Amino acid sequence: MNAPNVTATNTAADSASVGLQAGIAVVHELNHYHLAADATPKEKYEVGLLYLENRMPQRARELINEAVVLGHDSSEVRFHQLLALLSGRTLQQLSAEDFQTLEAARDCLAGADDEWADGVRVIERLLGDIESRTVDPADLARLGEEQSRKIAKHLEMFLTGPLQDQAWWRLIPEAFDGRTARDRLRRTWKFFEPDPVRPRRTFPEPPRVTIGLRIRAYAAGGAFVTVVGYIGVLAARSAQTPVIVAYLLAVLGGFLWAVNGAEWRHRNERRNAKERELRFPGQRRRPPVGGFASQVDRLFSKYFGRYVPKSVDRAVWLAETAGIRRSIRDEVVDAYRDTKVDADAVAWLIRYRVGVVKRQWQQNTLWDHRWRFRTRASTKVAVVVGVTVVVLAGLRALAGAIPVSPLYASLAVPVLLATGASAAVDWLTITTERRRYEHEAKEKDLLYLDSLAAYRRWQERLADTPSDSEMAAWLECDRVLLMNEAIQHYKLLPSNMITHAFIEAPAPGCDRARVVNGPWRYSRYQILIFLLTSEGVRQMAVELDFHNATFHNRQRTNYRFDAVASVHVTEGDQRERTFELALVSGEPLEIPVAGVGEEKLGTGETPGTAVQLTVDAAGLQNTLHVLEGIAAEGKDWIVHEDERSGERINRLKRAVHGLMD
Repeated sequence: MNAPNVTATNTAADSASVGLQAGIAVVHELNHYHLAADATPKEKYEVGLLYLENRMPQRARELINEAVVLGHDSSEVRFHQLLALLSGRTLQQLSAEDFQTLEAARDCLAGADDEWADGVRVIERLLGDIESRTVDPADLARLGEEQSRKIAKHLEMFLTGPLQDQAWWRLIPEAFDGRTARDRLRRTWKFFEPDPVRPRRTFPEPPRVTIGLRIRAYAAGGAFVTVVGYIGVLAARSAQTPVIVAYLLAVLGGFLWAVNGAEWRHRNERRNAKERELRFPGQRRRPPVGGFASQVDRLFSKYFGRYVPKSVDRAVWLAETAGIRRSIRDEVVDAYRDTKVDADAVAWLIRYRVGVVKRQWQQNTLWDHRWRFRTRASTKVAVVVGVTVVVLAGLRALAGAIPVSPLYASLAVPVLLATGASAAVDWLTITTERRRYEHEAKEKDLLYLDSLAAYRRWQERLADTPSDSEMAAWLECDRVLLMNEAIQHYKLLPSNMITHAFIEAPAPGCDRARVVNGPWRYSRYQILIFLLTSEGVRQMAVELDFHNATFHNRQRTNYRFDAVASVHVTEGDQRERTFELALVSGEPLEIPVAGVGEEKLGTGETPGTAVQLTVDAAGLQNTLHVLEGIAAEGKDWIVHEDERSGERINRLKRAVHGLMD
């Protein structure tokens, strides 16, 4: 027996206490475990079966028992009811109610004769002979593949001797094959991706044109046209061809000036607006911490910091894109602010928009507005020509028109100048705003179509996201192979162990995700296995990289039963659960099984459900039961456990006697 000369620590370098430094947290709104309020007994049974298969026996027991009480009964149902009753538990954990369930099964399955009934008979013999350990391994081998696999998986605590060894060795090749089955290495990351939300069509700010501006523009424009028309009448009455031609040229020059001047101003406005967008982020109030805008800020900082173009200094990249980062950020926040969308659901959109900016940078098109909105030389020439023609031809036309009606023509000139200036300014503003709106609307329409195409591509990529059952199956394979590694390292047979226990907990900084009414699954796990032998406890701790199905940072510790000082689970204010194991000498081992920040509810969920399911799937209850007994009684725990088992074995025999006669 090895002395406990190695302290029990986790993978932290400086401390045995590790908090859950959480990455992203995702809740998939899937109906994997959904039960309607008016669910039928059969539906409750089927969902209970899912929980059982995915290693959540406590919830499975509740639903299957409820289905049986409501009348859904058969040999298959009773088989799974027994598995749920016994899965992951020791004899000491069976309650009086559990024994009543076993006893009640006697009168329910008399005369049944199918493969599920055969499975129940094997369970009966297994429980009835738990003390003598005389169950023939061939009994398990003769069962159907599904029945024998499920018994080996769920009743491992009740299998003993050669039967235990045979069942265990049968699981190993299945675990090797199943560990990377169904393209695990390519697909697991998708489970931790948030469900993407559809892009929202956004609209530009409406034209900033007030009613007063329109009234003034129409009034000034009407007065100007009237005066111009009056001067034209005077020019015609002069009967001088040069005057008439000059008048017509002045009108044509004014039209040329107005059209090209509006184009020039529009291009300048668009170029300056783009320049401000890219260059000057401006000042804004910091959004409330934890709110949607704050989370969007975090994502923009994350992805702009990650997607840095090659050969570009990060600081330069962030400084040069500060304005456009602010612009896109505001656009996303405004688009989804009035919805209940979680910020992680638009992470795909933020990544896409950041990727577009990066691509534009690399292709030198990020600043192409400078030439796109550059005013053409022909436009500038047309404006200059128009102004020149208006001035020269207008003066000649006025000179010919005034003698026809000196008083009224003289009064018309200042009115012409005043209304012309006012109308030019007002109509130029209206025209520029209208064109701005049309241009921005077209840009946003194109952006929406591009984003929609990106959304559909992302949906297609996530189409084969693993189900929660697949995640549970892969994790079960990892657990079996790790258990096998520990057994091989300590040169044990499964039948050499008194019992074993394990804990699956999130590794610091991991991503986590789950489906509604399901447990949290993690991108990286801390897994602890405790092998209890007559010589003491063999403990192995590893970190599991779930994406790549690899184990890292193995730590092995051996200690006597009396070296365990205490073991307990603490529950925090936010329902976090921390497993704590302290040896007589050494630092305590603290593992957050369900960490802070995980109370993220899906549709129809109640607080605490996810944490309870996570604790159930992590195997915490059985581990706590075993190690608490060791901490309280030391090596005498083995003797006392056998003594305590005596009466329970007798009651177990009475409960299963004649179960399937």
